[in-house]
Amino acid sequence: IYPIQPPIITQYFGENPAIYSNIKLHPEWSFPGHNGIDFAGYIGQQVFAPAEGIAEVGYESNGYGNYVKITHPDKTISYLAHLKRAIIGNRSTVKCEQVIGEVGTSGFSTGAHLHWGYKIPNGGAAGYKGYDDPLKYLQAPSKIATEHNPTSKDKVLSYYSVTAPYLNIRNSPESEQQQPNWTAIPRCHDQGN
Repeated sequence: IYPIQPPIITQYFGENPAIYSNIKLHPEWSFPGHNGIDFAGYIGQQVFAPAEGIAEVGYESNGYGNYVKITHPDKTISYLAHLKRAIIGNRSTVKCEQVIGEVGTSGFSTGAHLHWGYKIPNGGAAGYKGYDDPLKYLQAPSKIATEHNPTSKDKVLSYYSVTAPYLNIRNSPESEQQQPNWTAIPRCHDQGN
C-alpha cells in the first residue's frame, strides 16, 4: 500500500539525476537519479507501513534523517525517511497499514515530505545499489485509500494538480493549516483486485 494518504507524488524514482549523481556534492549517494519516491505531506501527518515486516528505527544526518527501515518477509526493504519521529520501537514487528511514524523534514530535506526507498537484495535498478521503483511493487489499493476516497473502491488516483506556489519537487507545506488545494485529476488506473 502507499505509505501516506493521499499519495501525492512530488518526485518519482530516477528523476533529477543532476542532484543525485553529483559525486562532488554527495559522494555517499552517487545514484543515476532519485532512489525512491517522494510524497507531499505536512509535519505530523501519519506514515503507514507499506507491508508487514520487522522495523528498525534509525537516524542519518546527511541523508534520510529520522527513518524507519522495514525488512519484509521476502527480504526486500522499505525505507521511510525524513520523519519527524517514529512511533514504533526498534525491532518491532509491524503489520501492513500500521501507523509507524509522522512526516517531517529531518536529514537532507528541503521541507516536509515522505521519502520511500525500496531495496531488493542482489537486485534493483542498474546503478541504484539495490534500490528499485516502489511503484512497480504496489498491490491493490488499501482500505486506507478507499476510506479517503470512497468512490475509488477499485481504483487509485494517480495524478494530482497542485495549486500552491511554494511547493517544490521535494516538499510540501510545513503544517496542516498551510495545506494547499490538492485537486485530483480524474485519471485513474485499475489496480486489479
